[in-house]
Amino acid sequence: MDNVALRVSSVTKSYGKRTVLDSLDLTVHKGSFVTLLGSSGSGKSTLFRCITGLDSIDSGRIIAFGGSKSVHELTSTQLCQLRRDIGFVFQQFNLIKRFTAYENVLGACLASTPFWRVAFRNFNKDDRRLALECLDRVEMLSFANTPVLKLSGGQQQRIAVARVLAQKPKLIIADEPVSSLDPLTAASVLKTLKTAARDSNVAVLCSLHQVELAIDVADHIIGIKGGRVQLDLANDPEDHAMGNKITSLYERVIGESAV
Repeated sequence: MDNVALRVSSVTKSYGKRTVLDSLDLTVHKGSFVTLLGSSGSGKSTLFRCITGLDSIDSGRIIAFGGSKSVHELTSTQLCQLRRDIGFVFQQFNLIKRFTAYENVLGACLASTPFWRVAFRNFNKDDRRLALECLDRVEMLSFANTPVLKLSGGQQQRIAVARVLAQKPKLIIADEPVSSLDPLTAASVLKTLKTAARDSNVAVLCSLHQVELAIDVADHIIGIKGGRVQLDLANDPEDHAMGNKITSLYERVIGESAV
């Protein structure tokens, strides 16, 4: 249990008569990269909202970071702390385009910085050092003073990764983080995220559409359809047949072409 960052057990969630999550189970270990595969409407985004307590659940338990209470049993104060320990990487980057890369990464310090420091951008030395270290970890230190609007999509997503690392999370949730990028850039960004997270022993739960990207970076691959786990496999990079095996299973079980 000590190595488990997140455990979702028999979670069910419905909106009216429509069941979105149906007795769903999954486990994410510290330092691991877990990909969640499934088409639009399969329940991925709803699961993320339930993990962070933004949506309630009808039944089951969601235990984060070895706690004794399910997310839906936490007090408002405990829920705020939980959310500080979860970092998000979004599809559309969510950066402030007129700010530099460095200033965007510093934004991760807002939750722990007094308002007057934020208002005057008067961050302390530790925050500034951390921001530069995180930019270096995603190979963007040389762009620290470049306005984000002048960066490519792949570079912007690397800045978003650096920002979430500066938050010092225990779990990173990446919601379709590379769907707007070309395949080569997408693979590079995901590998950067995986390496940076593993170096900090941070767990990553990443939703993707592309099976080939999941095979390339994931330690564990989970496929969901209709709110249920239909595919749950450890990814073995030493097994050269693993890619074909996962692709075949995904197409047969999930019923989608692995593209």
